[in-house]
Amino acid sequence: MDILSGIKTRRSIREFAKHDIDDKILFKILDAANYAPAAGSLYNWRFIIVKNPEDKILLSEASYDQEFVSQAPVIIVVCSDSIALKREFGKNGEIYAIQNATAAIQNMMLAAHEFNIASCLCGIDKEKAIRISLKIPEHIDICGLVLLGYSKRPAKMPSKANLSAITFFDTWDNKIKKSSPLFPLMSAFESAVEKIKRKTLSKRRTRAKIKS
Repeated sequence: MDILSGIKTRRSIREFAKHDIDDKILFKILDAANYAPAAGSLYNWRFIIVKNPEDKILLSEASYDQEFVSQAPVIIVVCSDSIALKREFGKNGEIYAIQNATAAIQNMMLAAHEFNIASCLCGIDKEKAIRISLKIPEHIDICGLVLLGYSKRPAKMPSKANLSAITFFDTWDNKIKKSSPLFPLMSAFESAVEKIKRKTLSKRRTRAKIKS
């Protein structure tokens, strides 16, 4: 699967089949997360793999009591050790730590999708309970949970924001007009390029036949 296809077909899944994930595939998913960009090449992300049923129930309760959380075969608790980033960048290090961890999470979910493994990113509301149960030190931040497993059924395509409504030019809120041909022209341009390629290829084939 190509990158754009992976990005556009990934879905957040909340119903998982009762199939475990092979450890070799799980390693590849986490390895992909580890290739995310990081400010100052300071890799602050940390991953806790949770498969224990009792711990999964606790994580479910600590994630706004969402039952489906405990049904995921694997839960990755994504944490951040931001000490080095704060030392290097001061207060901005806190922001960079979140950015780094978020990039790693996206890599993780896209890599999972490549292996036909569904994922869902979940926030938490009871941090202390998780910290105590999983023995996470006080200086380590808990960024969220990534659920991994095989989907029970295909997910529907969710609606997305209109790109022209969220894109600004040069200054904040300087949107293109609805009548602007910019975005429609992009698809028209791509279509025109494809037509030219097909015509060029057809001419080459015709010349080759004539020569033969």
